[in-house]
Amino acid sequence: MALRDSGGAPPAGPVVPVLEIGGSHAAAGLVDWGARPPRATELACQPLDSRAASQEILDAVVAAALALPVVGGETWAVACPAPFDYEAGVSWMTEATVGKFESLYGLSLREALAPRLPGPAAGIVFVNDADAFGLGEVAVGAGQGYDRVVVLTLGTGVGSAWVAAGEARRSGPDVPPEGEIHWVEVDGAPLEDRVSARAIRRRFAAAGGQAGADVAQIAALARSGDHAAAGAIDGAMTDLSRAAAPWLASFRAEALVLGGQIALSWDLVEPPITAGLAAAGIAIPVLQASPGRLNPMIGASMAALGPARPGIHE
Repeated sequence: MALRDSGGAPPAGPVVPVLEIGGSHAAAGLVDWGARPPRATELACQPLDSRAASQEILDAVVAAALALPVVGGETWAVACPAPFDYEAGVSWMTEATVGKFESLYGLSLREALAPRLPGPAAGIVFVNDADAFGLGEVAVGAGQGYDRVVVLTLGTGVGSAWVAAGEARRSGPDVPPEGEIHWVEVDGAPLEDRVSARAIRRRFAAAGGQAGADVAQIAALARSGDHAAAGAIDGAMTDLSRAAAPWLASFRAEALVLGGQIALSWDLVEPPITAGLAAAGIAIPVLQASPGRLNPMIGASMAALGPARPGIHE
């Protein structure tokens, strides 16, 4: 792609326009593959209501896109949550599945966005947001230097990316169904009923803790010696290690990277996971995701460029 003339030298490599569609915002940025390592720059962040009508959501996404200085003919990368048909560009999100974007159900975002993007776009590549996060961590974050990396995002749910040789894997016998670890069960219960923000809050309340406390408050209590708080986090992370261990083995993972809001309490999260994996015979590094907030944009751009992208560290 080319940038609009700003009086400076053109980039030495491709520049990919990226959109991130989240539950409360749409972010737009550019990833410059002429930089070494590639560099992302966020140029707009537009608030949106994920429960609004489809036209209102699309207007917010387009408003963010219009801030990007593109001239046309670019392939855009668009990162968004599952369930979503990423090849067709059709959303299958509902209130029941993800609690947001129900008005987009069955809508082709490719058809809705393509004529409204600045340029216009040469094409749109849709990317699972967890895969974008995982690819970014392997490219320029905590997963650098490893060929086969599993990246889990711990928050309202559990997102997962299975990255091998710079590509996110979403099918095959060595990854969970659809590449989504949340389909895995622990003792007959869905993983997210045991490992998520709501699961930690439920465990804490069931052990006599204060109802309504959030994960950050529970973590602070755990550090102060509250046994119910410590047990809630420890139990959830132990269950995560039990669910992940067989898949880490089948995937032949060389490292496990953990991100998301829950992973910010790293001193409480890492020890039970490492211990649980060791008990299952899995001896790999357990790493905290990097603080690079724009790394997922780099990951999304990798999917847009495909095999034609330059080497990360050339």
